Amino acid sequence: MAALICASNLKQVMIILLTSRVAVFPYWSGVNNVIQVGEEDFDACTQNEVIDMFHDGPTIILLDKPGEYFYYSGVGKHCELGQKLAVTVTNKEGSSGAPFTLDLSSSETTAAAPSPVAILPSKSSATSIRSFGVVSGFLAFLLSLFIWGRGLHLYGL
Repeated sequence: MAALICASNLKQVMIILLTSRVAVFPYWSGVNNVIQVGEEDFDACTQNEVIDMFHDGPTIILLDKPGEYFYYSGVGKHCELGQKLAVTVTNKEGSSGAPFTLDLSSSETTAAAPSPVAILPSKSSATSIRSFGVVSGFLAFLLSLFIWGRGLHLYGL
């Protein structure tokens, strides 16, 4: 799961959670929205050809078909301030990149140095635990933003 924070200041924050096939836009209904547009409207922050509009937050979008998808907040200048997301969905399985090589040899040692160890990326319980920790921490952060935003709203900020 990846989390993107799209904003230039704390008064206008849109957090987007991305899993392998789902985008989650958490926001209060009536306070924000999500607009799906084409690439030209996305780049220019215009609404000439709106594909879809969501206003009852939070919005959960299933990204199950290959293609390019463009979303942004249509409230005020949110798009111009960076509250936008472009997603490319492919049929290919993801990769974590090239294997990491760790060289344990030292130039100061006179004894024979061990050969380099290749650490290959693999799915393990450690990765799952780390992901769970990141997700839990992020959800706690999200909750604090909602509480904080609600407090600002009550004070007219």
